[in-house]
Amino acid sequence: MTSFIVIAKEKKKRESYTQDFATKHAIDPFDITLIEKDSGTKPATQSIGIEVIKLMQTKLFLKPIKSKSKLILIEDAQLLTPEAQNALLKVLEEPPAHTIIILGAETKEALLPTILSRCQIIVLEEEQKKLSEKDLQSLQEFIDALPNLSIGERLK
Repeated sequence: MTSFIVIAKEKKKRESYTQDFATKHAIDPFDITLIEKDSGTKPATQSIGIEVIKLMQTKLFLKPIKSKSKLILIEDAQLLTPEAQNALLKVLEEPPAHTIIILGAETKEALLPTILSRCQIIVLEEEQKKLSEKDLQSLQEFIDALPNLSIGERLK
């Protein structure tokens, strides 16, 4: 079917988008496979290795059980090692007809250009946080008073 990359700094925002996507496409939770870094084996492991991707590929060609399609979600795809990304290329190029693959990442710069070229990229906008009028006023007063403060007060 299709492969997507969902880009957002906040993991919860990516998860929410993926949940909505699965609901919209009537994908039962039973047919969703989540792939994330293995926190159980090595506490220092901060990546998703090729072994995880090869294991995913064995499950990839199985048909969905409760839905018409199944979803493979690779959360924190920016943690994929270059070897794991290269192993993923063939699957992203020609995913099985009944499978949707979503890679969630903080930025697209962490992914190989070949991965980016094989997926549709969805960028979720970040919310701009605004200061309240009271906070803006106190900040402006501080900036105005700054030249008159001693060096010690400025450093505080």
